[in-house]
Amino acid sequence: MKKSKIILAVVLAAVLLVTSISVPTFSWFTRPKTYNQSGVVNGDALAYDRSDLGVYNANGLTVSTKISSDGYTYGNTVTNYSGSDLGYNGRNYFRTTITNNTQQPQNVSLYISTLSFNSTNNGSLCIGVNGPTRNYRQYDTIDALPDKTDRNWKRIYFQPKVEKDKTWNVSSENDLEVFYGSNDTSVQANLHWLGWYDGLPTYYADVYADADNLYFHIKNTNEGYKRTQEFQDLMGYEHEHEFSMANCSLFTFIEEGNGYRQNEYGNFEISCHKVHNGVNIRKYYKSLIIPTGETFDASLISGTDYGGSSIRYYTSDPSVFTVTESGGVITPIAAGKAKLYSKAWGQSYGSNNNMQMETEVTVVAGSYSYTDLPIVKNIYVPADEGNNSVDIDWYAMNVSSTNYLSYTIDDIYLGL
Repeated sequence: MKKSKIILAVVLAAVLLVTSISVPTFSWFTRPKTYNQSGVVNGDALAYDRSDLGVYNANGLTVSTKISSDGYTYGNTVTNYSGSDLGYNGRNYFRTTITNNTQQPQNVSLYISTLSFNSTNNGSLCIGVNGPTRNYRQYDTIDALPDKTDRNWKRIYFQPKVEKDKTWNVSSENDLEVFYGSNDTSVQANLHWLGWYDGLPTYYADVYADADNLYFHIKNTNEGYKRTQEFQDLMGYEHEHEFSMANCSLFTFIEEGNGYRQNEYGNFEISCHKVHNGVNIRKYYKSLIIPTGETFDASLISGTDYGGSSIRYYTSDPSVFTVTESGGVITPIAAGKAKLYSKAWGQSYGSNNNMQMETEVTVVAGSYSYTDLPIVKNIYVPADEGNNSVDIDWYAMNVSSTNYLSYTIDDIYLGL
């Protein structure tokens, strides 16, 4: 048995040796076969036939471009692709023909070398393609007319009175709590001390403009946690404090006899008056982008944007921009970021009765440019006789609804 195993192993080794010598190559996969001059079969390395692939270097290709006003009828060949004073949805149409003068089909892309806007232009321009593909891409300049942000807040004032028999006292914001809301009183207001006016401690709080409910808690009373009446319909006329820019609400306690009037629930009753010289900033610029070489009027309009007796404007960094203190006109100095402070005062309750808003101002270079912008990518250009060109229909369009726009395209080119 042992000898038979040895004989079997020797036979298998001999068979493997003969197979290795007689077969030129060995693979688990079938390989392409070729025959040499002697008719001997050789195994070739696996390879991909690249003869049908397009060339990507754009050598031997030429481009020419015609312009159109309607996208249907194209005139003479042009080399100027720029446009001026395009209105909303105004377009310049172009047809760029790529011609293949080689014997090989090619796949190429068409690019804009540089697209630029002057600092006097504001808005958005899009570069679009109608054929052979369809695409659309928007390029923005700054918005010279940004919308103002509506704060939706209003200011109200409080003058808690000191009880004549000294059973309770309100002498600091820690002694009074104010709650408000829309259809409820779920929000606690932040009270701010203004000082003593008309012999009374005076405070203010900024609350939501749509707040229609309000009530107070008197904290340091001998009777414990005392609640005042609840005001409803704060925007109504029955309390004579409908919201306006300069007419703010003042809440005071109603005197009666030797003390103050209480309602049937034992809560102190409060009257509401107008403060004709209060202060409020309702709308302001939250952020601005301004190019060098331009100015921007960031002033707020009295009675519409703010209410108060006066308003002033300040810059956090005069090396970035300056601003006229009384007029709010910004003059950029250098690229960078800085704060614009718009500060208004009310005539009542002294200089502490003021409100200030911050605007993030970004000063940028006086022109905008985008480089190497693709119009179309990977377009197949055939090389057949009589069929060796492709037309690219593209356009430049102003998508700014309020601004006329001018732009410059210095050149177009072919690339990968």
